[in-house]
Amino acid sequence: MRKALRKGRFFQILALKSQERYISHKIASLILTSPLCGIRISVKLFSKRGTYLMALLLTYVDELITARKNLHGGNVGAPRKLVDGGHEGSALNRACVVMLTSALQAYVGEVFVTCSEKAFGRSLSDDDLKLYSKTWDRWGNPSAKNITQLFQRLGVKDVFEGLSWQKQNTQTLRKNLDTINQVRNKIAHGQVITVDGKPYSLQIATISRWRKVLEQFGTRFEEHALGKIR
Repeated sequence: MRKALRKGRFFQILALKSQERYISHKIASLILTSPLCGIRISVKLFSKRGTYLMALLLTYVDELITARKNLHGGNVGAPRKLVDGGHEGSALNRACVVMLTSALQAYVGEVFVTCSEKAFGRSLSDDDLKLYSKTWDRWGNPSAKNITQLFQRLGVKDVFEGLSWQKQNTQTLRKNLDTINQVRNKIAHGQVITVDGKPYSLQIATISRWRKVLEQFGTRFEEHALGKIR
């Protein structure tokens, strides 16, 4: 893994503070930004083993979720209807999904670079990385299929194999990623939201659940993926 965070690469150090809630070893974190999507998306955590661990930084997603809950006041029942027939808060629901998938896409790309460097047996210079990124940076939205195909470039047949945690087995994780991606695509194209061809009601409770899934994914995926590189 990287011995240092190099200036001019994916990351720019913004701040240093405690991030105890992200991992059990609880040391410290660097809040970072990625030019890939122009938003703060990840946290570097220092483990007791002296290695770097990547985790999704979901600050902006949390801000949107909070704004959405405040709008409706947390009251029981559906949000009030608008003149166009939609419900109050639906735009924020959609924004949450777009932000979630944007963060996930950039994070997976960063993990892919880390795994590539391990596979190559060397760190990539800025020029090398710029050229290398052109060969894969249009890998698509972060569906389970696209993530799998991205890591197949490094000879990893199935990067998800063996990745699971409590109440989230590998199959369930794949399904969650695919559902999130389908919803994201419908939103991006201004279409009625459907999943597997059926109408889908996007609720803030579902978005909050997806956020928890991706947070757990972000604390595990880099280490898991690196273990696939021999």
